[in-house]
Parts: sequence; C-alpha cells; structure tokens
Amino acid sequence: MKKKFVMIFGIIFLLFCIYNMFLPSVEFLENENRYGAKMPEFTWKSLVSGEFTSGFEKYITDKAAFRDFWVFAKSNTEKLIGKKDNNGVYFAKDNYLIDMFDNMDYTEILDSNISAVNNLAKDSGLKVSFALIPTAYEVLKDKLPMYAYHPYQQNVLGYTKDKLENVNFINPYNILDSHKDEYLYYKTDHHQTANGSYYVYRDIMEKTGQIPYSKEDFNITTVSREFYGTTWSKTPLTVPGDSIIKYEPKFDVSYEVVYDLSEKSDSLYNEKNIAIKDKYTYYLDGNHGITTIKTTLGKQNEKLGEKIAIIKDSYAHSIIPYLANHYSEITVFDLRYYNFSIPAYLEENEIEEVLFIYNIDNFLEDNNLNKINVYLKNRQ
Repeated sequence: MKKKFVMIFGIIFLLFCIYNMFLPSVEFLENENRYGAKMPEFTWKSLVSGEFTSGFEKYITDKAAFRDFWVFAKSNTEKLIGKKDNNGVYFAKDNYLIDMFDNMDYTEILDSNISAVNNLAKDSGLKVSFALIPTAYEVLKDKLPMYAYHPYQQNVLGYTKDKLENVNFINPYNILDSHKDEYLYYKTDHHQTANGSYYVYRDIMEKTGQIPYSKEDFNITTVSREFYGTTWSKTPLTVPGDSIIKYEPKFDVSYEVVYDLSEKSDSLYNEKNIAIKDKYTYYLDGNHGITTIKTTLGKQNEKLGEKIAIIKDSYAHSIIPYLANHYSEITVFDLRYYNFSIPAYLEENEIEEVLFIYNIDNFLEDNNLNKINVYLKNRQ
C-alpha cells in the first residue's frame, strides 16, 4: 500500500512538473512587484559554470502553477514553526516585516557615493545638504528578533558624516527615535509612512535654517488601508494592510508637476495608483528619471525659496510633498533612470541649492551616484 501511494504521488508530481514546463512565461509577478525571470540562453559555457541551471531554476520557479499560493503557504508556515525570518525578511514584533541586510562588504560603493556628493559640492560651489535616513531596521530595532540587530547603520551614519566635505549632513535618527512609538514605517513595506516622512521633512527644514509647517497646517486623511508592500511581497502573511496617508495643506497653494519632461499634473499625488498593487506610487507617481515641481502660494504672499535640485531614492517620494511648499521650483532626479549630466543641468538651469535624500540601505547598494563622478571627470 505504501509503495502504491509513493508511486501515485510520484506520477502526480511528474505530471505537475510536465504541466509546469508548458506554462507560458510570466511577464510580471504582481504580488511580488517584480518582473518574472526569463528563459536563459543555453551555451555549454553557461551550463558548466552553473549559470544556465541557476537561471533555468528561477525561470521555472517564477512561472510555477499556483505560485502565489505556495509562496503564501511557505511564509505562514515558516512563521508558525517559530523561524525568525523568511526570504530575507525578519518576522518582527507587532506584525512588522523588516528587511534583513547581510551585505557587510559595502565600503567600496559607500566611498564612491560619498565622493560623488563631495565632488558635486566642490564642482558646483552650491549649498549642498545630504539627508541620510535610517530604515526600520535601525529605528525599530526593539521589534527585531533576538540577536538580529547589528549597528551597521549607526556606523554608516558616523562614517559618512566624517567623510563629507562642505556638505550639510542631516541625520534624522534622533527625531525618528523620539517618535518611534508612532506609525513611522510601513509594516509590509521598506518605505516610511507619510508620518515618518513628516518628521524627516521637519528635520531637514530645521537643519537648513528654515521653519517647517506643523501638522496642524495640514488636513490628514487616510486614502487606503489596503497597502501590501515590498517586504510582504517577499514574505506574504495573513496580516492587515498598511495605510496610505495624505497630508493636504490647509493653506492656499498650487503645483505644476511635470514627469520626465512630458507628463503634466497639478497634484503631487496620483489618485489612480490607489487602485493598484504598488500603492506607494500614490506619492509623486512612483519612479521617474526627472520631475519638476513649480509651486505658487496663494493669499499668504509668502516668499518661497528659489530653485533646488533633489537627488534621491524612493524614500523621498513621501517627503517631497512637504518640501514643495517651501521652494518656487524643485527638480527631482532619480539616477537609476536619469542618464544625463547632473552638473550640466544645475549650471544651465541656474539651480541654487542641492539636497540628497537616500535611505541608508540604498546608499550602500546603489552605485548610480557614480554617474556624477563620471560626468565631472569627462567634463575636465
């Protein structure tokens, strides 16, 4: 009887594998917010090196029948049996899913990125500030599993501060730590909430000699309670969704927003994106190489600051809606998608100030800032 059961199970498994082989490729995995793996090109060299088999395994796994169900079942089972992490994500207290960071060999990219900030400050002669934001891993370390914490983010903050030259370094750790019992970070995503971003905005304003608006200057509304972000996509669990929150100014203000030099809007929010999986793109319509924001204050007749360039990662998307109320014109660059000379743009468009906004993990891993070094070197 046992042999018969094993044989039947084996036949079913074999049929499942054959069925899976003939399934079409998956272009985009919506629940995981990423593109599916492509069928790797076969060569004898790639076979011997293991590159082909590794790529083929990812390809088959991504298009597996009922993939979402198996991923969901695995994540919940891992947590149920008491594991502290799954697929690069910690099961933290209070249903927080917090990214692990295990790449401690980050010095080369860190030094390159710091040199890019320094070189731009030196070359442009402009006022340059840099806000380096700790992630939930650092600010909410009390929620991490036992023995999971490593002070690498504090080390990076100290190291970066010491290495910067003629740059106003902004470390918002203290203000975030003092409000850590509030809803600062999404439980299912690696970004900050609009509330956490408000405190970073406040810190930026105060450390650049400006006066921030208070929370009382905004109407605060929740536009969705069904956001499941990047960490949930890696480790889907049966947990409540996160809230997407909007801080809308009570004062009279209008915006002219242009994405990638073509798409225009009069809002800093894309209401349509509340209906999609990646609801964080509600803020500034997600990732764009270049975004310009022109702001006009109404009856107050207050003088706005002049032109500023913000070079950033996606953490800035929920911070910029606050900053926009202080500058007549903001040009936002995402160097992952912008492949033209930043130094030339600053000069040609008479930009007067530069602000870098990055979260620590991105600053340790994203080498696109080196484009600034390349453009400066080629200009010499």
